[in-house]
Amino acid sequence: MKKENGTKAEKITFIALSGLLIMVSLTNYGFAVKSPSWRIMNTGIKEPEVKHIQINSSDTNQIYAATKSHLYKKSTEEHSFKSIFNKSSTESEISAIYISDSILLATGSKLYESLDNGNSFKIIFISQENEKCLSVLKANNSIFLGTTEGLYYKREGQTTWNSFNGRIKSKPIYQLSSNQEYNFASSFNSVFRFTSDADVKEILSLGLDQTPEETITEEEGPKANIIDITTTGDNSPVLYIATNKGVYFSEDNGEHLKPLETSGLPYSEINSLSVIKSHGCNNTSAEFCADVFAGTNRGAFILKNKTWQQLYKGMSTNAINEVATDNEENIYAATNHGLFSLRVNEITTNSNNSEALPIKKIKSAPLKSFIAEPTISQVQKMAIEYAEVHPNKIKEWREGARKKAWLPNVSLGLAQDKNRTIGDSVYGSYTSGGQQYVGPDDKTFYDNLGWDVSLSWDLGDIVWNSDQTSIDSRAKMMVELREDILDQVTRLYFERRRLQIELQRAVDIDEITQLDSQLRIEELTALIDALTGGEFSKETENKEFTPTAAVKFDKKEDSND
Repeated sequence: MKKENGTKAEKITFIALSGLLIMVSLTNYGFAVKSPSWRIMNTGIKEPEVKHIQINSSDTNQIYAATKSHLYKKSTEEHSFKSIFNKSSTESEISAIYISDSILLATGSKLYESLDNGNSFKIIFISQENEKCLSVLKANNSIFLGTTEGLYYKREGQTTWNSFNGRIKSKPIYQLSSNQEYNFASSFNSVFRFTSDADVKEILSLGLDQTPEETITEEEGPKANIIDITTTGDNSPVLYIATNKGVYFSEDNGEHLKPLETSGLPYSEINSLSVIKSHGCNNTSAEFCADVFAGTNRGAFILKNKTWQQLYKGMSTNAINEVATDNEENIYAATNHGLFSLRVNEITTNSNNSEALPIKKIKSAPLKSFIAEPTISQVQKMAIEYAEVHPNKIKEWREGARKKAWLPNVSLGLAQDKNRTIGDSVYGSYTSGGQQYVGPDDKTFYDNLGWDVSLSWDLGDIVWNSDQTSIDSRAKMMVELREDILDQVTRLYFERRRLQIELQRAVDIDEITQLDSQLRIEELTALIDALTGGEFSKETENKEFTPTAAVKFDKKEDSND
């Protein structure tokens, strides 16, 4: 047994050393990456999940964020968001927003417009029965609205809506985008380019058999194989299309499509794309002259110099609903844990050996200061036990199903028969002597009780038990749930640890920044407690550890490294 454990330890050590050597090699060859840190910007947003994020195309200082029921607005110089729209309780959730010189907001059945920066909204479209609004766009002095029943448009200043005919008629329109030359719309399996009702061209078809009706549910809404379409937003005719089969781009408005590099990107889980064109790029290819951002269910990614990198630092969740960029090279991510932002120019990928980032010795003092806190393995165990998704649970189910075959089916029968007969008769005769005769009583009683027990076995269950099918499906769902829980609690744990270390090592930090950091740490602690049933804080308190306690370091000693 000791020999076996030693072998495993040697394997683990070998793998760890191999990984370290690979990291050193990659660094020496210029693949070191400096990862920026996301900054949370939730102030003023009441709901935890942000569904949509838009930057005003007419004024990039204005940021708009939408939850299921509210639309919030914030300018870059303001500290917090303000709610400018609140849907009624009878309406469906906000499904799409588009911000330009006016604000367009779609709910399940209505399209609202505001011409005074959100001070007031009016309804400009009401859908037909069972028709849902999915996307909205304002371009070329027209408003375009995509619904489950097709594409509608109306000219600026008009009140009448018209529907598109031809190949796009009656198709659900999930995404809308435009550049200065064309408009683009996506249905379930196809992407169309159009300028007018009569000028519609299909530029991409995945040719999949699945139909929209098979994927529309009341709980989740419509799903599509075309995930998102976006452009660089300038005069260049560059188009990007995200599908669940890969990402494509075109440099001629969709006439010719090329697959974009997807190595390292979970493209089957993409929710949103956004693009920033690189300034001062001498390369003529759009593949090299633009930074492409992808928001997925597995985090945020950037394609920079044909390499996908995950941008995880500072973000406490992986579930990215939508990403957006502005002209100041900021990227914003709407997530299920709020709204985050980072600066694009903070992202650096070194391609020159002389510029590779050096590997510095990591001091152990910051990590030692948290020795009283539970380790990540302990926290993961807490989360698994609280959610009752331990792998042993499946093993117990399978073992129980196997043993069940040896247990008989028991049948118990019971029968009872009762009878009671009573006859009290008085009879007789009178004579001259006055004599009387009384007959005997007639009474009959009986109570019969019978029972039986039968046992039966189905020996075929020993070979295959029908319960195994149900266990297999439940096991698959449990594995997926366990992975999601572990992924979430791990990200929360290390984001909290990163903030603790930053707060400890901060020099001359102002009071507001310190308070924000401490509140963020407490927020992350509460989120971990929610996943562990409060065991994380309970374990920390038992060890008399203060989560936000600062540890001072010798700055002179640090400067010598």
